[in-house]
Amino acid sequence: MRPTEAMSDELESVAFDGYGRGPRELIRDDSLSASARLLWIILEDMSSPHSPRPFPGQKRLAKHVGCSPRHVRRLLDELVTAEWLVVARRGVTKTNVYRLARPSAK
Repeated sequence: MRPTEAMSDELESVAFDGYGRGPRELIRDDSLSASARLLWIILEDMSSPHSPRPFPGQKRLAKHVGCSPRHVRRLLDELVTAEWLVVARRGVTKTNVYRLARPSAK
């Protein structure tokens, strides 16, 4: 039996339901560490159409990535430097707001 286009769409949505994934460019970006890629995918998973700019705290991100908050700050810097993320500060006692981005052509 040959799969139809409708079956293919249905299989793709079932195959990735509940799984986080990143753009191919992110996954293949050799300038990023594996932890930075994971952090980007976690931030993407935390965003939604209603709240496209997630703002979790660094302690929460550290728990999800499995590292220290200090290492999360390094990973965020890595993503900003590679143009995969834009960070906006909301204030001294508030969490930052993260806007996921895609770097310009390298």
